[in-house]
Amino acid sequence: MRRPPAARQVILRGLAAGVGVVLGVAPLGAQDTPPDTTSGPRVERSAPALGPEGWVEGAVLAGAGVTTLRGRGVAVVHLAGQIALGARVRIGAEAVLPLDGVRIAAEGSSDRSAVYLGYGGVRVEGGPSASRWTGGVLLGAGTARVRTPGSNSNLATRNFLVVEPGIRMKTGALGPIRHGLALSGRIPLGTPVLPGVRKGDLYGLSISLTTEWVRDP
Repeated sequence: MRRPPAARQVILRGLAAGVGVVLGVAPLGAQDTPPDTTSGPRVERSAPALGPEGWVEGAVLAGAGVTTLRGRGVAVVHLAGQIALGARVRIGAEAVLPLDGVRIAAEGSSDRSAVYLGYGGVRVEGGPSASRWTGGVLLGAGTARVRTPGSNSNLATRNFLVVEPGIRMKTGALGPIRHGLALSGRIPLGTPVLPGVRKGDLYGLSISLTTEWVRDP
């Protein structure tokens, strides 16, 4: 029984396709398929990078929070400027300024002297682009002062190096304004000797609410 020409053509095409798969050759008839030009030219996409065609984002940050000093809470403000190098890494400068000091002498003493602590430096942060969490570290220097409240004269002043690792969580955004919550731990290096201040008094934890204004170039 002779097969119809159409059936023979289907069988031959199937055999040719099988041989082409084995030999790594395009199946018969593939050359006859016209190229797809309806979707327009293909555009290669690359990850964000530096350079004329790269992506760099700037941010100005301000925050208010509490840090521990000598085991007590002290109100502080944070001021920072950052540049985002791509979607995962940020680098910038940050300053932590105290709004008050902690008394050195015990309650009831006539000695009203207190220790004040401020510090700042370069902060580097990073994390997955789709995550609300970022981790980072501040590397810089600080100044501890012992003075009497209401007086402009310092009884003693010492400078020291500081390392402050921390994490930050994005809590919300409204246009270019973003809000967050930051938690960090302060580690002084070469702890200075000050009157009435022990070696471990300058270690501390900080928690703050932050607001940043982000701008694309």
